[in-house]
Amino acid sequence: MLTLLSLLFLAGAPDDLTDTIQLYWDALLASDKASAMEFVHPEDLNNFINRREALFKSWKLLDTELKSENEAEVRIQLQRILSTGSVGPVKGKETWVKHEGSWKVRVRPPGEQYRSLVSGDSTSKRTQPTQRPKDLEIRPDRLTFYSINPEQPRFLRIWNGLDVAAEIQEISVDPERFEVVQKPKKIEIGSNATVKIRYTGSDTGENLESEIRLRLVQEGEAKEFVIPVIYNFMDEISRWVSRQQPKKANPD
Repeated sequence: MLTLLSLLFLAGAPDDLTDTIQLYWDALLASDKASAMEFVHPEDLNNFINRREALFKSWKLLDTELKSENEAEVRIQLQRILSTGSVGPVKGKETWVKHEGSWKVRVRPPGEQYRSLVSGDSTSKRTQPTQRPKDLEIRPDRLTFYSINPEQPRFLRIWNGLDVAAEIQEISVDPERFEVVQKPKKIEIGSNATVKIRYTGSDTGENLESEIRLRLVQEGEAKEFVIPVIYNFMDEISRWVSRQQPKKANPD
């Protein structure tokens, strides 16, 4: 909810903008992503769907700077729940624009490095640094290819927290449905490597399952990982987006 201090900062901000910001962030606070999507710019819906949401206990609107009648820069502060379980303030900026008479927030691609509150990738300083595991770690735990945008590639990130470099010996996917687009050869000590995978199939069913197998080798010792895959994924949010997209005209 907006505080009195926040409202004092907002002198001159349009009422419809502050109301929309409040509805958007209250929906995210309630983990109601489907409702929050109503306030996202149509061009950025895929970015919003693919974005990993951070956990937070509360939010506050700090100020709004109007760039023009149709664009505003908004500063937000979250009380984020950190990986350690503690709570700390994180600040960031958003861009809101007028689209067909309504204010919409712009959402950048999840993989782009920028200050983002909700993706958990803020460049602001944290009170407690995140401790990385002293092991080989692959994230995410499951790879999802959305039905509404199946051609968008997905990424696996491999962290090497050990004191020996690791080599990627093999990556196995279903060759009729997936293609490994980017495959690093080595993961150096204390660093990440990214595997890029694209869906190439033509299945028509929803929420289908597959898997990706990785074989990593360190000093002659092999470790195997199995990552579950869901493709042609469709949930309530995806169905909502699909209904908003214009239908293709039938050829004459």
